[in-house]
Parts: sequence; structure tokens; C-alpha cells
Amino acid sequence: MIFRLPMAMFLVLAVLMVGCKQAEVADTDTGKGEIVIGYLEDLSGPLAATVGPQKDGGLDAFRYMNEEQDGILGHPVRPVVVDFRMDPALAASGWDRLKGEGAVLVMSGASAAARMIINSCEHDRIVTIGSSSDADDLFPKQPSFYFSTFPHLFGAFDSMCDLAEKDWAKKGEGRTPKIGFDIIALGSYQRVFGKASKLVAEKRGWDYIVTNTSIMPASAATQVLQMKDFDPDYVLLCGTSPALVTWFKDMERQDFHPVIFGALTLGDPEIWSAVGDLCIGSTFYQHGPQWSDTDLDGIKLLHDLNAKWHPEVGSRPGVYPRGFSHAMAASEAIKRAIENVGYENLNSEAVRTAMETINDFDPMGWGAPYTWTPTDHQGTTGCLWYQWAEGGTMVRASDWISYEPLPQEWRTAEWWLKD
Repeated sequence: MIFRLPMAMFLVLAVLMVGCKQAEVADTDTGKGEIVIGYLEDLSGPLAATVGPQKDGGLDAFRYMNEEQDGILGHPVRPVVVDFRMDPALAASGWDRLKGEGAVLVMSGASAAARMIINSCEHDRIVTIGSSSDADDLFPKQPSFYFSTFPHLFGAFDSMCDLAEKDWAKKGEGRTPKIGFDIIALGSYQRVFGKASKLVAEKRGWDYIVTNTSIMPASAATQVLQMKDFDPDYVLLCGTSPALVTWFKDMERQDFHPVIFGALTLGDPEIWSAVGDLCIGSTFYQHGPQWSDTDLDGIKLLHDLNAKWHPEVGSRPGVYPRGFSHAMAASEAIKRAIENVGYENLNSEAVRTAMETINDFDPMGWGAPYTWTPTDHQGTTGCLWYQWAEGGTMVRASDWISYEPLPQEWRTAEWWLKD
């Protein structure tokens, strides 16, 4: 999971902008006008490990469209990639550049960490597809020019408890389990995610505890001790990759070994590199299949394309297939917009209208469809669960799990922030 970070802490970063990266995206040379799609990403700052591979998947998707599908209705796609290094000044100038290039749609895996991107997409009325999460992802995105590819995260908490419930039933214990939640200590996360923790635990009659850890903790010893004293059977870690690494190390030091569930960040390969066997058996959700899921035709296609285009690359993280799939969904919306208004009238308003007609669209056929409506811009509706296994491999622990729609009263920020 990617979290919104305070902008001030990044103002000291050096100024660098990476311009258009078109070398890997071939032009179809059809003579038809091009379609510009922007990428505004943190490619050399704290989120680079996640959004970089996701951007690579998107660029390969557009290359696939240009080289093997004749572009979008014959129009070549020209991606323009800008690195804003988590610097708000670079984010603003990068946005202006993409706007000046005529981008009808902007992709950003770092959008939730840079509020300026979301604000600018509304101000300039340019469709932006965000694939990072913030506290708002516990409930559907409100109508706007911002479209999410994250499901409502209350469903992730609830499905995690469903898995724990099934595991507990197998153990045959004569009591209800105890569960702990560690939530990122940032902005409204503590209140909103804390409320979600309370709801899913009390729904099942489980005792629970909630602790909070910062985004870049030097230590999690105090939080781990609190959790250990509570003695939970299951712990859900909902924090940044650095926070999770710190937790695993401090749990080992304190000889505390509950069953661990985690958010997207627990599937970060860098966590395996940092703690190795300590995370074996921990379970985490993903919003689409992983590179290892070669039983799926869509993943087989990505292996084939990489063998042809990037023979030096042996493996890809899970965000790479997601980036490919996001780009395919974006292209479908642009295709519908052109069919509706014609290429000569193509603009972001037309793309927004077309985006809101995407319903249960599964571009890669792997069971992770997209739906955007005029009243809900959330995007996806479920997840897959995986476990870390020996050797740093990810083993699929569930089929695609679709979340139940939220009650209507739960669909606003005000409800989640209310005590």
C-alpha cells in the first residue's frame, strides 16, 4: 500500500526531471494523430521501488498496443514520463508540462502521496488514474476527474478477518481469537483505519487492540511490546515497507510470533530482501495476480513480451502486471471516447464520460475487473491473498475475493471520521 506523505519533508530533495521516455514505446506510423498519456511519478524518491515497476508495466502495455494492436483505433500512443522525486515544486512543473503536451489522461502511482496531483486534476479537469491508496480508499471515491484503481479497503480488512476466521476454525480452539491491528501514524489514517479495525473485530465478537507506527520508524519496540502484552492470535500490519521491516525485526527480538496478515506493502520484494525467513507464512493481499501466476493467460503474455523485449529481466514484482492492466483499462476508456466524439474532439471531458461507462472490464482476463460509474470512481472490487514461502516465493492463498458493497451511509469521509 502507498501512503500520503507530508510534502515538507521532501523539499530538500535535489531538483531533477526525467522527460519523455519513448524509446520503449514504438510508433505505429499510421499517419493518424497521436494520443498523449502522461505519467507523473516518484521514480527516484521514496516511492520509486513501487511506482517505478508499475510505470514499466504501463509503458510495455502501450508498446504492446502500438506494435501489436495498431494503437488505439489506429492512433499511436505517446507516453510522456515525468519524475517529480516527491518534490512539490517538481510535481507542479511536471503537471504543467503534461498539460502543455496535451495529455488527455495522466497515470500516477504516487498520486495519493502528492495531494497537488489530485487537486490539479480537478482544477484543470484532466482525468487522472491513481493507483496508490490513502485513508479515503476505505470507501468509494466521489465523482471527480480522479479515478482510482484501488478497491474500498474496508473489504480488505473484512476479508482478512474471514481468512483468520477459517484458520481459527481449523485449529478447533474453544474460544474466540484475539486480533491486533497496527495502523500507520499519519493524518487521518489512525481515526479512519482505527474505525475499520473496530468494525471488523466487533462484528465477530473478537477482542482487539490497535497500535500506531510512523512511516519511517527507527524502532517499533514499544508497539510490539504493547501487542505482545495483549497476546493476539492474529496481527494485521497496515504500514509502509520500512515500518513492516522494523516490525518483523522487533518481533523477532521480543520472541513474539503471531500469525501475520498485511496490506499490499507486505508483498514488496524489498521486505523479503530485508528480513528473509522472518516473513515466511505471513499473508498479504494484492489487487491482481503476481509474476509467478503463469497458469493465467494474461501473465503468460507478459512473460512472452518480456522475453522478447527485455530478455535481461528474469522477474517482475506484482505492481508490473498491475501497471500493464491499468494502462489497458485507460486505453479502453480512450477508445470509447473516440468512438463517442471522434478523434478531432477528443479531450479529457470525453475521456471522463467514457471512463464512467467501464463496467466489469477485465483487460487481462485474470479476474480483477474495473468498474467506474458516475457516482463511484473506486475502480476495482476485490483482491487476491498470497503468502511468503521458502526462498522468497509468493504462493497464492485464495481465489479472487470480491468485496461486498458498503452500506450507503458508510460511503463518505464524514462517516468514517465521525466518532
